[in-house]
Amino acid sequence: EITTISDQTVLDGNPISPITVTVDNPNTTITVKDLPDGVTYNPSTKTITGTPAISDWGAMEEHREITVTVEAKDSAGNITTETFKITVQRDTDGDGDPDVTDPDDDNDGYSDIEESAKRTNPKDPNSKPSTTINPINDQTVVEGNPINEITVVTDNSTATITVKDLP
Repeated sequence: EITTISDQTVLDGNPISPITVTVDNPNTTITVKDLPDGVTYNPSTKTITGTPAISDWGAMEEHREITVTVEAKDSAGNITTETFKITVQRDTDGDGDPDVTDPDDDNDGYSDIEESAKRTNPKDPNSKPSTTINPINDQTVVEGNPINEITVVTDNSTATITVKDLP
């Protein structure tokens, strides 16, 4: 029998806590299957260690759950298995705050909610929402008379406003 192995959650780029595989029969052959890249099993020490390496994150993926199977086979050919999960939490901007809780995954100054609402990519720091300008009414005036003053209002209080092509 294999002692229960607890699931682990790690931030992308960080190692798992070492896992010692413990069995009740010392003459058991242990096999570990489906380990993520960067994580290995050492049969001499019966320990699973390493840093999961995820290089193929999906466009909006925030975590990856990997199910690992430990198999123990005794001399009579009896097999027992134990499964556990390693969950790797993505950290797009490398700030130590996993994307699942980070309000600004790419650290571009726009919240993920704002970027999603404005259809920009919250995982790409070069994809930023454009500033929206409130509608400005046309004015018709007699030549030589001034127009009414116009206040340009945007949804971004820090936007730089430039007005071009005035008559």
